[in-house]
Amino acid sequence: KIADSLFIGVPFFVLAPSSSSISNYIKDNDCAFIANNIADAEDLLRKIYNDENFKLSKLSNALKTAKTNHDSSRNSNLFYRIVVGDDKK
Repeated sequence: KIADSLFIGVPFFVLAPSSSSISNYIKDNDCAFIANNIADAEDLLRKIYNDENFKLSKLSNALKTAKTNHDSSRNSNLFYRIVVGDDKK
């Protein structure tokens, strides 16, 4: 569902422990809003609601991440190269 959320062009919010893989992925790609606990979530949601520029700040990275990491054609070619050892013709 991460890919779907990134591709739709609407910044999304995640509440997850900092040790989770989704937290690490989002932090590494700076592609969504993430809070690791309820107190941080409340503050972050207020900021997102009140600051349009802040809300849109993740959009560019979300779309870039989606195109880079979740493009089915690119991933298919990469998988093929890994398995077969050559590019698809």
